[in-house]
Amino acid sequence: DFSSSASQIENVSSPDDTCYVIFTSGSTGKPKGALIKHIGLNNFSNSNNIFYKAIFENSYSVLSIGSFTFDISIGEIIQPILNGSTSVIATESDITSAEKIAHLISDRCVDLIHITPSRLMYYLSNKQFRKSIGRIKTILSAGEEFSPAVFDEVRKYSNASIFNGYGPTEATIGSTFTKVNSSDLVTIGKPMSNVIIYILDERGKPCPIGVPGELYISGDGVGKGYLNRPELTAEKFVSDPFSAGKTMYKSGDLARWRPDGELEYLGRIDTQVKIRGLRIELGEIESVMNSYEGIHMTAVADKKDESGRQYLVGYYTSDKAIDEKRLREYLSTKLPRYMVPNYFMQLSEMPMTTSGKTDRKNLPQPEVSDLTNKFVEPATITEKILCDTASNLFGNKKIGTNDNFFELGGDSLTAMQFVAVLYEKGITISMQNVYEFPTLTELGTFIDDRCEIHNEYRAEDFKDYESILINNSSDKQYNFKYKPLGNIFITGVTGFLGAHLLNEVFDNGCEKIYCLVRSREKLQNVLHYYFRQKYDFEIGKRIVPIIGDITKKECISDFPSDVNTVIHSAANVKHYGNYFDFEEINVIGTDNMLEYADSISASFAYISTTSVSGMALNNSETETKIFKESDIYIGQILDNVYIRSKFEAERLVLDKIITGMKCRIFLVGNLTNRYSDALFQPNYQENAFLKRIKVFANMQMIPDNLLNIPIEMTPVDMAARAIILLMRYADDQQTVFHISNSNNKTTYKKFVEIFGDMGIKLSISSAENFMEKIESVKTAENNFIINDINEVKRTNMMAKVIVDNSYTVGILSKVGFEWVDLSRDYLKRYINYFKCLNYFECKGDEI
Repeated sequence: DFSSSASQIENVSSPDDTCYVIFTSGSTGKPKGALIKHIGLNNFSNSNNIFYKAIFENSYSVLSIGSFTFDISIGEIIQPILNGSTSVIATESDITSAEKIAHLISDRCVDLIHITPSRLMYYLSNKQFRKSIGRIKTILSAGEEFSPAVFDEVRKYSNASIFNGYGPTEATIGSTFTKVNSSDLVTIGKPMSNVIIYILDERGKPCPIGVPGELYISGDGVGKGYLNRPELTAEKFVSDPFSAGKTMYKSGDLARWRPDGELEYLGRIDTQVKIRGLRIELGEIESVMNSYEGIHMTAVADKKDESGRQYLVGYYTSDKAIDEKRLREYLSTKLPRYMVPNYFMQLSEMPMTTSGKTDRKNLPQPEVSDLTNKFVEPATITEKILCDTASNLFGNKKIGTNDNFFELGGDSLTAMQFVAVLYEKGITISMQNVYEFPTLTELGTFIDDRCEIHNEYRAEDFKDYESILINNSSDKQYNFKYKPLGNIFITGVTGFLGAHLLNEVFDNGCEKIYCLVRSREKLQNVLHYYFRQKYDFEIGKRIVPIIGDITKKECISDFPSDVNTVIHSAANVKHYGNYFDFEEINVIGTDNMLEYADSISASFAYISTTSVSGMALNNSETETKIFKESDIYIGQILDNVYIRSKFEAERLVLDKIITGMKCRIFLVGNLTNRYSDALFQPNYQENAFLKRIKVFANMQMIPDNLLNIPIEMTPVDMAARAIILLMRYADDQQTVFHISNSNNKTTYKKFVEIFGDMGIKLSISSAENFMEKIESVKTAENNFIINDINEVKRTNMMAKVIVDNSYTVGILSKVGFEWVDLSRDYLKRYINYFKCLNYFECKGDEI
């Protein structure tokens, strides 16, 4: 009836009025209606930077496969209409059939598909879909983590532009986005226009770059709350403390800022599980499983057996049989042992919800009859002590000698505590022994029969090196002449020292610097972290990334031939684990790099560690021994897997020197914060020395027997400068140098004074009182220090080794380099750097 009034309808809505209500169960399973505002949908539709321009400018037909109860459907229908495109709406029967979806894509000339990673991988298992996806121009992924494995699988069949988005329903469909260009590291990108992202710690304070925290969303996209759920609304929709009058949504997701301004998604907080006191992020395990060749989709869940004992199950889909033993070995190289699933299940298809996500609630319960070992009673006194000690550590569970320490839930931290408690009971073993003999019966046999047997090296095995090492003596006179290093090839450049070695050669005019890395992106991120914008436009010019792996001999043929100097800094620097893992990188990797350098007649610089001097001697001598630049083996204990592997690598370098190859070995000491600005490496929580300082600061107490122990601290920028100077000026016959600031040592007593200057008083107690206090407060750091202090007690009872660097210091002084004094100013800046990161929980004044 066209006779009615045609006047404009009165606008009675405001931007903050409710536009729609959509129900979401989230991770709880209980539906809740999210109230979304007009301003939110308008912002998502019209104000998203170049996002939707990039997606829709060449997409005339958009496939809608999202359930109407899932907010992805709003983007699939409204967005095409607003951008002049067509929305092809699939029926329910279409959605469940990959073949029908394939026909829709072909028949309706679909250009864009908006899909969850789980559903995409499900469709890709179909041959017809794999053919049809080749015509797709744009793939928009959201709703779940988009793993590198998904990207690699898509790239086998499609060259489509791939976008990864993130955003909970409560913040209007999407909040961040990025274009995915490689599988190196898939992020969730940057915030859309008028959207603000915060990464906050448990106290609501912003986390520094690289530090994980909870993701909060503020800005125009945030909804009004939940329908008829005032308590839940108050919990999740909170005041924005950084923007007056604004509300932010508490997502429950873990993320962290990257140096390039993008966000890295780390999983749901509520997918963290706790098994025997250990926090486990299921998403992290899934991510590693996804990277295993042949696996398409994964899920990990924690289950319980009939006795209530928790265990992990890894579910996966694959179109071929997977050797689960090899899968377990692969995960063991990427994850702590306690995060490797106890059981695996191959599924014909992964259960999914109607919204296209993995349906975790319907993951099947495995048959676990063979999951646990048959219980065996301890047969010896040693076995009983081991079982009782392990039982106390793991919640008074019944533990037998067949039980594996790590399958019980042990990790490096509980291993430290295990070793410490055993020491108090009169059994002296190392953490490495726990790794080498993980079942309690194996460990018991080792303790009873072989506890004090060390690696059998003999002094006569090293006679051939004497003619080389004798030149590293102050008795020799050399001429110091500048030698250009030419084009340089560096390994380990994404490490703390490696990055600063690159910076040093770059600033001193090296022509071209090749960097062996696993990914260009990681190189960019590391250099940006340490040097900000300095190298943003140099990568690909003077700095050339070379993607490769030092453990693969076949990679050598692809390395550049115009290299004059190789600096080998890459290493596995953990101190505990299987020796094979260390040998592969630290020994075999070094051998491969030596072969490469020799094949192109390049000089070779090997970065080792002063730890190869050992902490104690194998024999019963009581005097202190000096470890000089002219020494390699003086009877030191080399049981530690890291130290042993570096020692063996040094032997390979010396063997090459005997053949006439130009090589040098640099033994580096305890690397600490830059002297220039006190910056430290991003994974500072793993630094052993810093862990000790943290315990003392947090407990506000220190044992008296540690006060006067000398502490060597070598600022990383000074170490890099010293190494490059020696490479440029030292004589070819000078082959070994000790790069440590050991002639300017400090003490824990000085740290006590510095903390006092900050208003943090550290009381001095007996070692016994200190141990009693930290044993009453169970933290990861306290477990570490218990083992650490016991180690100090052990080594004090044996002959010690002192590293001497006077020869190197003398050479450096002739080329204008002097080690810095560990002044109060440096120590204050050192402590304050970590205090500003909230690493210390103590209270005190800022410096």
